[in-house]
Amino acid sequence: MSEWIDTIGGQCPANLRSVPQNLVSPATGPVLTGFLARIGKVAASGVAIMLTWQDRATERHHLRSLSDHLRKDLGLSEGDILRESTKPFWRE
Repeated sequence: MSEWIDTIGGQCPANLRSVPQNLVSPATGPVLTGFLARIGKVAASGVAIMLTWQDRATERHHLRSLSDHLRKDLGLSEGDILRESTKPFWRE
């Protein structure tokens, strides 16, 4: 039976704690690191886009709920509010 090591999520066999050396070479190390960095940038970019979309949807919802007094203070017509508030969240 193999030795077990503690991990964050539980335990795993000690022989699984590292990547087999025949799968990693000095040349693939930087490639793997670069690949993971690109994946991280794509994920961060996706999160930023979703947060922007959420902000737009929230702002448009609040715009629809403005009273006539506030709408007039902002200098917006009912048509302006209707046009902006009916845009899909992915459009600027």
